[in-house]
Amino acid sequence: MAEDFKRVKFDRGAFLIKEGERTDDAYLIASGKVEIRIGAFGRNPHTLAILEPGDVVGEMSLFDDEPPVASAIA
Repeated sequence: MAEDFKRVKFDRGAFLIKEGERTDDAYLIASGKVEIRIGAFGRNPHTLAILEPGDVVGEMSLFDDEPPVASAIA
């Protein structure tokens, strides 16, 4: 099972997950911060949370078949 995990580095401002786009990926944050934002592509984006090392993002995509309702941005 360990072979299913890989380390990925995102540049500042890069999208880990895009609102409305299906994904099968989940991320454990090892360093840095990830902003959870709704309306990221609209005129009035809203930050819901700032995640830090030890937090997980994208795990809901592993449990349901719905596209994410928020974006995750490095």
